[in-house]
Amino acid sequence: RNLFSAENKGDLPELSNYATLNIDRGYMRLPLLVWFLQTGGDLLGTVMRQSWFPYTFGKDDEDKDGDGPQKDGPQNIPVKGPKCVFQKTFSHNFGKSSGKHHKLTATAYRSGTS
Repeated sequence: RNLFSAENKGDLPELSNYATLNIDRGYMRLPLLVWFLQTGGDLLGTVMRQSWFPYTFGKDDEDKDGDGPQKDGPQNIPVKGPKCVFQKTFSHNFGKSSGKHHKLTATAYRSGTS
């Protein structure tokens, strides 16, 4: 927080179109992410499998319960296939029903090699 000046101690700096946080999932902490997104900053990072994230890779596509493919949850991206970029923009409130929804864009890349 000390990297960016704000008028008052409790004020958030305005980082829209000013700062991008590039971070690996091992270093992500929810309070940091929420604070950074509240400032308007952009986030670029890796995400482990999460139910709220719109993509997953190489998940077993078998219909184990016999009721057809699963309609909700992350879209599975098969490991085998041509090079491709998948992208979705969605809104998320970070699990707080009264929380502000933030616009997130998720991008997944399949390299075309297995």
